[in-house]
Amino acid sequence: MAKRDVSRSSDIGSEFQRDRDIHLEEWKSARALLQFFDDKLHDLRKYGFSFVTALLSAEGILLSSDLARGAPVQAKFAVFFVTLMLILALHLIDKNYRVFEKAATTRALVLERKLNIELSEIITDRYRIEQVNGAVIGVYVLFILCVLILAVYTLLGGSGSSIFALGGTPTPDVSTTKGSANSVIYLAILVVFAIAVTAYTIWLDIRFKTEEKEDWTISPLESPIHGEISITVTNLDETSLADRGARWMFWRNYKERLRKPEPIKFVKGEPFWKIISEENGEEVICRVAEEKIHFHDSHAWKVNGAEFQDAGVYQLHPRGRTYPLHRRIVILDNR
Repeated sequence: MAKRDVSRSSDIGSEFQRDRDIHLEEWKSARALLQFFDDKLHDLRKYGFSFVTALLSAEGILLSSDLARGAPVQAKFAVFFVTLMLILALHLIDKNYRVFEKAATTRALVLERKLNIELSEIITDRYRIEQVNGAVIGVYVLFILCVLILAVYTLLGGSGSSIFALGGTPTPDVSTTKGSANSVIYLAILVVFAIAVTAYTIWLDIRFKTEEKEDWTISPLESPIHGEISITVTNLDETSLADRGARWMFWRNYKERLRKPEPIKFVKGEPFWKIISEENGEEVICRVAEEKIHFHDSHAWKVNGAEFQDAGVYQLHPRGRTYPLHRRIVILDNR
């Protein structure tokens, strides 16, 4: 009996070490992926911001020259409209890279809880304290404001200058008046579009948070009948703006409207998750939670392979979901 217990302990120890090695390799992959997209994001901002700055400088010089004063107002409008579209496209590509960064960071944070590592958590906390993301949003907003300033100077500084004239001629030129009206109309369109782009840019970053509040880990995915499976849930909720304060980012009571991370709650006595046979759809195992799972905390359940009774493929259904996890649990019959 003692030999059997020693053998059993040895098997558990080897399985634990194997899971740790797998998680460590996955953590390294997550950090490598994070570094890859961080480099991509750095290059995008470096070259993208430089390009937009050079473009705005060239537009200011060319559109204020004597050669461009006679250009149609539609052509000038098109130049500024395309510039706004380029800024929006740059921000969308920026956000696309940050989505991959966010996914890699989230997974690294979950794995670090298992490996007792704090690198990603410290970097994330420092990033939030320094409010780097807010500074990046400010750069995009400043670019949009620069486009509007150039548009006002260009569209109203030429044919539209008569609008701001203190005195008028006794017989105004009809073509000049018509050009001024067109300039005002096109400028109004640019202002509305710029406001829409700015609001959309800010909204994207306000909304840019973890949509999935829970991370579920099954380890290992394949186990013999005499083995053991660990099912772990981690709370991924994070600080964000409350719904009623999400319309404007720079309200006076902005900090008061920040929503703190909420714990994962449970109903006493009701299953927190259940395992269903993929073959016949019957429930074979369920577990309940006994306490709230707070921000970035995890809770693990140990399931003995013998509880599955039969070999086969099983699905894990977390509570509150209408669909199971994509990962399947495979129980091997090697008795």
